[in-house]
Amino acid sequence: LHALYAVLWNLIGKEIITIKSGIIKIEKSVLGIGRKKSFEIKSIKNLDINPILNTGIFALNPNISGSKIGKIKFDYGMRTIKFANEIDEAEAKMIIEKMKNNINFSPENFPKY
Repeated sequence: LHALYAVLWNLIGKEIITIKSGIIKIEKSVLGIGRKKSFEIKSIKNLDINPILNTGIFALNPNISGSKIGKIKFDYGMRTIKFANEIDEAEAKMIIEKMKNNINFSPENFPKY
């Protein structure tokens, strides 16, 4: 079943990111089946580009490893959440800039360089 899910993910899988009312929801699914996680934006820290290069078998299928890979990352409590594996770095930068200008986010959500 795991192998079938991996094949289906590569063919028709999708990741939907929703930001609404102080919540960011990350949904990864194949035909409506998958993981949906919600995070309070006020608890998000260090929202930034993920500098780690995704390689190996898990780079082919983001759902195999759940929240282990992605071009965008943030700290949430004692965990690092990663998402948006199917975009490139330029798109990730654009998304983060849009988040910085979104009223749901504050400077505390982003790293201080």
